[in-house]
Amino acid sequence: MAVAAFLALRAVSNSAGVHREELPGGAHAGDEWIALLRLDGALFFGAAERVLERVSRVEGARVVILRMSQVDLLDATGAQLLAEVIASLRRQGVTVLLKGIRPEHRRVLLHAGALEEPRVGETVFETLDGAVARARELVAG
Repeated sequence: MAVAAFLALRAVSNSAGVHREELPGGAHAGDEWIALLRLDGALFFGAAERVLERVSRVEGARVVILRMSQVDLLDATGAQLLAEVIASLRRQGVTVLLKGIRPEHRRVLLHAGALEEPRVGETVFETLDGAVARARELVAG
């Protein structure tokens, strides 16, 4: 039983990842300053640190959009690490926008401080188009 549980946790951990994506809607001036990152799988004690380390290493971006809709599992450890990564990026002058937070993850993100207050349309977005439009506004000045 313990071996089966270990193998299941390892499989879930291995499903987690970060993927940089192209911005939709064709190229715009300033797009080189925007990083669109899709988080996939599980952000829990076994995988969150590895995944979020990749987010924190994003270079050359003024705005980072984190696509959260493909995050299946988010525990307190994952939310806390995400809050730390967001805070670190903000200290570096990077604006972080969150897209597609699942309702079941919103409370744990609020508790961990990853969401200071859900400012829909300002830092939290339901649609990718909305997040990208806001990012483009921010880099345009």
